[in-house]
Amino acid sequence: MRQYLTFTIANQVCAVALDNVESVLANRALTPVPGHPGYVNGLLSLEGDAVPVVDVKRRLGLGSTEREFGACIIVLSFRRGGRKLFAGALVEAVCEVAQIDEERIGNIGEAMIRGIGKRDERLVRMLSIEELFPSDAKEMTA
Repeated sequence: MRQYLTFTIANQVCAVALDNVESVLANRALTPVPGHPGYVNGLLSLEGDAVPVVDVKRRLGLGSTEREFGACIIVLSFRRGGRKLFAGALVEAVCEVAQIDEERIGNIGEAMIRGIGKRDERLVRMLSIEELFPSDAKEMTA
């Protein structure tokens, strides 16, 4: 069993590994970034560094996240090319920390979705953080 942070996107439950979650922030104003893909909502100032924020719903091709009550930004860390990177994921709402059996996650062959897990008889999309974020995510030293 591994712990995951679950959240909703387009009325679907999605999850990322809890060990990649740095923090969950209330929805806040972002600095626009001209010339970036439409799914990049802007930059978040985090301890003096600029962190890109991706609208997960838009990145998955499911429309845009309404920035209303409940919407939040999950700050995630991951490794790419030996570097530790940070990026934000704009989601509709955070649900819970859940334990999901790694052995029961089925692969569905989509780049941004690592597989499908099951939690309390509900299907959970397990997101691939590395594929979700653009390759120019802000590098920060640990």
